[in-house]
Amino acid sequence: MTAAEFWRPDVAYLRPLTASPRWAHTWYLILASCALSFAVLPMFLLGALGVYVQRDLSMSAGALGLAISFFFLTSALQAVPGGILADRLGAMRGIVCGVAISLTAMAGLAVVHPSAVAVVLWMALAGVANGTVQPATSRAIFEAIPHRRQGLAFGIKQSSAPAATFVAGLSVPLISAHWGWPAAVVAMFGLFAVLFSVLWLTQPSRAVAPAVVADRASELPAVGRELERGSNLALGFLSACAGFGIGITSSVAAFYVPFVVSTGVEPVVAGGLLALGSVICVVVRLIFGAQADRRRLDEFFMVAVLLVAGSLALGVLTLNLPLAALVVTTLVAFGAGWGWPGLFQLGIMRRYPARPAFAAGVAQCGGFIGGILGPYAFGATVGAFSYRTAWIASGAALAVAGALCLCARNASRRHAQVQVTL
Repeated sequence: MTAAEFWRPDVAYLRPLTASPRWAHTWYLILASCALSFAVLPMFLLGALGVYVQRDLSMSAGALGLAISFFFLTSALQAVPGGILADRLGAMRGIVCGVAISLTAMAGLAVVHPSAVAVVLWMALAGVANGTVQPATSRAIFEAIPHRRQGLAFGIKQSSAPAATFVAGLSVPLISAHWGWPAAVVAMFGLFAVLFSVLWLTQPSRAVAPAVVADRASELPAVGRELERGSNLALGFLSACAGFGIGITSSVAAFYVPFVVSTGVEPVVAGGLLALGSVICVVVRLIFGAQADRRRLDEFFMVAVLLVAGSLALGVLTLNLPLAALVVTTLVAFGAGWGWPGLFQLGIMRRYPARPAFAAGVAQCGGFIGGILGPYAFGATVGAFSYRTAWIASGAALAVAGALCLCARNASRRHAQVQVTL
């Protein structure tokens, strides 16, 4: 088997399926969603299994937090190089490299001399995989999915992280509670290895895949094909927007349950509200993605609206709310404050068609830095002041993220006008 045949296997009994253009679109979407879930799974899995890991390895809470911080740190450092890699070598190779690194990290986490130091190091390697996969999957969808369906496609892809959270949570009662946390990691390793192998064997045939990319290119708006609409200034605004937005949403996910319990709500109810908020987050991403396909939405304007709505909801959380009002506020906070990443990614892809993975990597680098600093800043604010102060500061930060997104929108528009004039 040649190297080219290895990259694109052509299995005879699967040829009728792999020769279908419709299957090509679906395959690329499933691959991107699966790879993204697999890239973020080590971090969510460590969080879900944290109690068992700490007990077995005599690992402090600070060391556990350090491991997760290293995951975000190496993700941030790798995001831009990962985007350059995907733009130069192709999205498929970027995805495969990232998945291979993630598989290595999960295997090492489970079986290679488990210790507190080893956990931190393996999570750092998993972060490299995440920084490689994130921009590559964005480019894969941008290349392979027709323009008229990209909104929903990015909504589905960006819902992969909540899906990974769900899978990681299930591993606790089903596996780790009976056989230990290494068994849970091995089981997740096996599950995704088998899934990715099946996708590999059923990938579109050589004759179909280039046609898919050509179909997408023919449907791009004329301005998007003829010029690069974003400037470096706009990319800087987008990276900062992602930093504030992801930093706050990560803080909400980490501290929502302790806050609600501190108001007198039962822990079971608080956990149920968190799960409900996560479901609403996914629903909002899918709805707005589908609307972006049906109507000519201004993606960055809608992202700004969602961020501002989320900031207002976080401000309302500071009030002494009855349970019914808390439920409604939670739905708005999660739906608006955490429902924007799909539109955000779509807007970046459409404004940077010549180097989509690089642009996505720059924006995601800011998001990863926010993931490092946001929860720490929130926790420090709660410790020094109160939850009320932390929620007010978080709401203000989301509003700043919305303003930065509008600045990026205006900068890219001015850059486009200058290019057209020239």
